[in-house]
Amino acid sequence: MLRPIRHFAEYWKRRSYYPNPYRENHAAQTLARMYARKVGFPPVMETPFVEPVIAVSRVIAQYYAKTKSVPRDPQVRRCYNDLKQEVSFQYTILPVKITPYGDKGAPYNDSKDMMDDLIANRHLYVYSGGEDHPLFTRKENFKFRAVHDFFGHAARGFAFGPRGEENAWIEHSKLFSPFARMALSTETRGQNSWVNFGPYSNLPPDKRPYAKQKVFILPRQLRLHPVFMEAYSRYPEFVGP
Repeated sequence: MLRPIRHFAEYWKRRSYYPNPYRENHAAQTLARMYARKVGFPPVMETPFVEPVIAVSRVIAQYYAKTKSVPRDPQVRRCYNDLKQEVSFQYTILPVKITPYGDKGAPYNDSKDMMDDLIANRHLYVYSGGEDHPLFTRKENFKFRAVHDFFGHAARGFAFGPRGEENAWIEHSKLFSPFARMALSTETRGQNSWVNFGPYSNLPPDKRPYAKQKVFILPRQLRLHPVFMEAYSRYPEFVGP
């Protein structure tokens, strides 16, 4: 049985205001603000760069490992359908050339290479491999990876490690409706917690396996971060259930 997570106040005691790990992409930030305005979302609120709380990340990793995929669940299908539609819209406005790559080797040495490529060349390599997704087609999953790298990681310079993934999840959450965000949190915070704080976290990052593709909804306390909730406290309907 999973141990209960402590109150959100634990997050606030441990949150950090370290600067971003790499240079920001102001063009991506501008596009994110334009997108939010166009679809009727609240203005994109700035949030501090936070450290993942290890105890919480381990709880999420355990929850992800033990929870079964439920692709036929009506709520899960609704959340993922909303996510697919919103990802598709975001993908159509990406102002960059996108090139797929498979399992033979990543074209970037690290996330800095990816961010430099976006800024210097308006180009992005996106991973197209991996196992099939329960509710996404391969093309839909590819689009999701592209928009998450662009709006989640590159916009504010968040790397691919544990800290960067936590902050990329928070940043990209600002561009999704509440139900779509529920699916987003499983796809990002859920999977990344399993990779970085789960059973293979003792291995070097490049030796860790990817998380198994599952679809379910994380409990509210594991899919909403206090900095997001504070930033959008004036918009409770946007924060969601």
